[in-house]
Amino acid sequence: MMNPRTSAHGTTLVLLVALGASGPQPTGNDESAVVADPLVSAGLPSIPDTRFTPFDAAKDDARFLRENTDAVAALVAAARSANAPLDRADRLLAAANLILAYRLSPACSRRFLRIEQDPAATARQAPAVDALMEADALLRQAGNALAPPDGAADAEEADLADRRATLDVLRAFTIALGAYLSVPAPADVETDARSAASELSPILEHPDPRIAAAARFWQTCLRAQEEDPSPALARLEPALLEPGRDARPYSFFARLLRCQLLAQEGHPATALSLLVQMEELCHQRWFPAESIQPAAGTIALVRLQVLADWYGRLSGEAHAHERTWCVERMQEIINERFAGDDRDILRISPVVPIIAVAPAEIPPATDDLPADALPPGTE
Repeated sequence: MMNPRTSAHGTTLVLLVALGASGPQPTGNDESAVVADPLVSAGLPSIPDTRFTPFDAAKDDARFLRENTDAVAALVAAARSANAPLDRADRLLAAANLILAYRLSPACSRRFLRIEQDPAATARQAPAVDALMEADALLRQAGNALAPPDGAADAEEADLADRRATLDVLRAFTIALGAYLSVPAPADVETDARSAASELSPILEHPDPRIAAAARFWQTCLRAQEEDPSPALARLEPALLEPGRDARPYSFFARLLRCQLLAQEGHPATALSLLVQMEELCHQRWFPAESIQPAAGTIALVRLQVLADWYGRLSGEAHAHERTWCVERMQEIINERFAGDDRDILRISPVVPIIAVAPAEIPPATDDLPADALPPGTE
């Protein structure tokens, strides 16, 4: 006999096959397609509240933010007192990297997972705006410190070139993430999504798999915002291919993005079927025991959103059966995954890999901090 979870999934797969040929054709890439009050009042279940949890060991949110802020401040202070330009640049690059890696996680994760459509969401993005401005300022200072000195020795020039390469990578991510979050950019920076996505092209083949995976993921997220998201969909790996462990969290969220785009391109039944199978794979082999439930919860949240979007595009008596099916499946997922206190979901963290290492005399305060996002509503 199948357990309740397997039985429910089996039913879902059978119904998806039945509806796939004649289902509605979702189009566009509009975040307003998330469940809204008119749909809820019409009988669609409300998507439950969730909370972010880190990939690795949890740390108190207030303590994390304090340590992250203190680490950045210590690096900036050390940069001011550094005599050698290379030492100054090292500290500035490390500080900017810490900001990009962790402080942007709440805003990026909420945007990707389409959490918070209420007016307070704008206010909650303010920390991300401040973080991007601070990172940009630090990177500009690092660029000044790395200006070629007159008569530099070959060894010194090689070190400077290495730091400039790191600067270019962090600057590309800063521009791309600003565009993704729709944060106004400095006057000398292109702000449209296509131009920002192009900034990441030079590092798509980076030898560090973390950097390459992050660049591919964020570039595809930006391409997905274009009027025709099909090129973005074509760039993504198959949803059921195991996410590369040396490329997480980006490889996992890229598979969710593939399912989101499939639904938007008119294939919600396919997207739902893949998400159900991904959830099973999380339990079987994709994640260690401590991350299975948050990973499955993240997938379940995307399933709810796909169903809500599908429901929202159905109208008329001809689609009454399909609307009822969407409601029943949503309620089934809510009862199965979100009925109790276990409402944890994964966050995108680090948003950017840590690639600028702080000097040895300044202990990096975030070596054991894989995530930074505050649960929605607690900033």
